[in-house]
Amino acid sequence: MTTTDQQESTSKSALPWYLVTCRMGRGTPGSKGYPRVGLGGGRTVYVRKLVYEEAHGLIPEGLRLVNLCRNRSCVRLQHLAVMTPAEVLELGPTYALRPKPYPRARRPLTRKKMQHQGVVEWRRPEGALVGMLVYEPAADDEHGKTLLVPVGDSFDRHRVDWASVERGEWWRANRNALTVNEYKLLFRYIRKHGL
Repeated sequence: MTTTDQQESTSKSALPWYLVTCRMGRGTPGSKGYPRVGLGGGRTVYVRKLVYEEAHGLIPEGLRLVNLCRNRSCVRLQHLAVMTPAEVLELGPTYALRPKPYPRARRPLTRKKMQHQGVVEWRRPEGALVGMLVYEPAADDEHGKTLLVPVGDSFDRHRVDWASVERGEWWRANRNALTVNEYKLLFRYIRKHGL
């Protein structure tokens, strides 16, 4: 560690890890996406492991090195932690210690851009709803769409009111707005009813 790195780490060590920005490690990404560097003689090692072991010593056997920020290229010492496999499982598959905010669209959807089977957010005055659009024509509207909003093991159905689209209440949402189980529930329904 250089003196500037030591000064920076001591000045930021009082802050929680999620307030400190990531530091990208140099090296060639390995098969899992973590940067690696060569040690000579054909040996390579993960950069994050080098950084952690330089500061804290060898990683005890049976423990795993985890990036708390979920950024595989990050080698910031505050973002690295050693945990047991059971603790890693408790974090979930993506180490979801803090929810990542999903980016919002810049402009509301228009009638032309209301594509079926897309994840959308209806920002209505009573409260926002996030769900998936499906194409369901009706006698009075041949281009009708319905918003399916997952609620537990079922879902609520909301017919798209084109006046609300004109008011700019419909926005594209990120896929991360729905959980995997909500996706499975919605796609089972879509496949069953041929939508």
